[in-house]
Amino acid sequence: MVIDGKHLTFEGAHATPLDPPRPSFVLEREWQALLSPNWEVGLASTPYQPGSIIQIKHKPRPVTASGAAVVQERPEWAWDITGEWTFTPAHEPRAGSFMRLIGLPKSTPITMSIFLANNPRHTKIKRQYWAILKFGTAVEGCLRFCMPKDGGRQWSAKQFEEACKLDDDDWVGPPPKGSPKMGFRWRVKNCETGYQPQWYTSEFRHESGTFEIGDDGSLSFSLLMTIGFTPMVLRGVKNGEVQPRKSNAATVKTVWDSYTDMREPSD
Repeated sequence: MVIDGKHLTFEGAHATPLDPPRPSFVLEREWQALLSPNWEVGLASTPYQPGSIIQIKHKPRPVTASGAAVVQERPEWAWDITGEWTFTPAHEPRAGSFMRLIGLPKSTPITMSIFLANNPRHTKIKRQYWAILKFGTAVEGCLRFCMPKDGGRQWSAKQFEEACKLDDDDWVGPPPKGSPKMGFRWRVKNCETGYQPQWYTSEFRHESGTFEIGDDGSLSFSLLMTIGFTPMVLRGVKNGEVQPRKSNAATVKTVWDSYTDMREPSD
């Protein structure tokens, strides 16, 4: 195709059929109708000019059978757990000892951003909830969630990642349709060194959390996490929404794999 003296090369792929199908027409008649004298302000074509070819290649995103913008819409009864969360240790008087355990000041804020992988790029991995947990700016963790199922503690790393792929009826919400509980595993790193802190036990330890909704519609979340071989409870409240991730943003697996498995050197 020639536009303004530039030869453009386009590549595409068939995605979905027209719905409804276009009515049949006579190709020649339609083509001749394009040759309106009012549009012809120059030559009908532009001679080839070396170096003027611009190739535009775009790999189409995978689409769902319905062609929708998401893998699956969240049903009205399900809770929207995506967003910004603020956490504190369950027992406020122990907040100081908790922070000392992980080597941070008592005033260090604990925040979490929960995301949902749910655009056409994630068709093959289905929907997945995942999160970034931050202890101030010093320590950062990545969580991946799954629905609570028997035997989760015995899962291998591969089995866990498969369980993170949610089925169509897997949504967080009130029973019996939904589940207020979710299982998770997490990786963590020291943001300055890139190592896993010494108090971190293992990404293969299966943990759990419970969501609750208040009478005013506010959401809260309790996480049971093992810190330095000691089970700790963090309680959080949702206090904002997250910016939608771009369709070409890193996938959850890419983010998960970016957290190093290297342990912090011992003193």
